[in-house]
Amino acid sequence: MLVDSGTAIRMVDAFNYYSNTTQFEENYEFLIYLLESFILITMYDFGITTLLGKSLLRTFNFILKNENNMFSKLIKKGVFGQMRELLLSTVKNITLIQDGKVESIANELVYTISTFLTSEYINERLHSSSFMMSISNILEGKKQICGHEIDNKFIILEVIIYFIIIEIMFTVSFK
Repeated sequence: MLVDSGTAIRMVDAFNYYSNTTQFEENYEFLIYLLESFILITMYDFGITTLLGKSLLRTFNFILKNENNMFSKLIKKGVFGQMRELLLSTVKNITLIQDGKVESIANELVYTISTFLTSEYINERLHSSSFMMSISNILEGKKQICGHEIDNKFIILEVIIYFIIIEIMFTVSFK
């Protein structure tokens, strides 16, 4: 219904408008509600395609980069962490379809999301590694994952290490 009525497009426009640095602090709760809705919308292919091509991923990337703590200093750390997790979850869902992968790569989300592979929060690591696995289905995604470094380590090594740790935890929990 959100897609058919055009509401999803209005939600994207609202998110892009209210997530600028001058509107962010007073509208962060509204943005969180929109992100929660985006997660539900992106559970369906037709929902994902509705969100693409409207600069939403560019806006997500801008917030996730959070250069100079531009966004995180405006609201409480826990609230910004919640927002980050919702952003990562939505982007992960968007990359389930080909066009979502292409737009994510074009907006250089691989580089930004790679920084969350070593996050102290397990959900951020989980969403970012799922994003990387999904993006790696496209040649350009593979190139960005295999050819980019964070803190003198290649992204691909961070993904592999994360999945080895998960495998060890999974194996130990069943013994």
